[in-house]
Amino acid sequence: RKENYFGLIALQVGMLVAGSSPAQNLFWQWMNQTHNACVNYCNRNATAKTTESDMLLSYGAAVTAAMSISVGASKVVASFKGATIISRFVPFMAVASANILNIGMMRRAELSQGISVYDPVSRQPLGSSVVAAKKALMETTISRVVLPIPILVFTPMIMLKAEKHFPAIKTSPRIGLPLQLAVATSMFLMGLPISLALFEQEGTIYSDSIEDQISKKLPRNTLLKYNKGL
Repeated sequence: RKENYFGLIALQVGMLVAGSSPAQNLFWQWMNQTHNACVNYCNRNATAKTTESDMLLSYGAAVTAAMSISVGASKVVASFKGATIISRFVPFMAVASANILNIGMMRRAELSQGISVYDPVSRQPLGSSVVAAKKALMETTISRVVLPIPILVFTPMIMLKAEKHFPAIKTSPRIGLPLQLAVATSMFLMGLPISLALFEQEGTIYSDSIEDQISKKLPRNTLLKYNKGL
């Protein structure tokens, strides 16, 4: 997995501490989706070719979505009672929505070209399947939505509870920020293996459920594999 985990933790913490400031939210959402675009490109299924224009389109769409959702959600929750508490969960709503779009856009070539399916024993490629690509992207999307839940949902809940019992955490950044960083790091280290373990790196699919040009050459219900990406 080609990813800088310390950088990712810093991004998530940045979104958490941004508070209700629109400018700060926009900055951290931009940073996060820039990081995600790079991750999605590096961990795609490389059997489908991705052009530079696809990369730029994906990047622009994901960043625009994240910023729009972040600002829009912040304005909506501001009208509710207890908006300060609700606003702490805005980063997750923006990140989860933008992650879905980012994956779909960055890896859309797989949906049009298909990805390679192969024999699990001989590892011999048997053709490209759009059906397998859809399954791979669905699995990746679910993992990417689950990944930020501990750090962007559980961390605010823990911090709210801690601030209730120890007000100094909220009033003193010298206490609150290191504590939030420690909690967020712990949540990330918990969420990462869980999200990656949801689906195996090599997905499985039966020949009867994919395109005829592949299935007709194989016995019924032949088990095939594909690389789902990360």
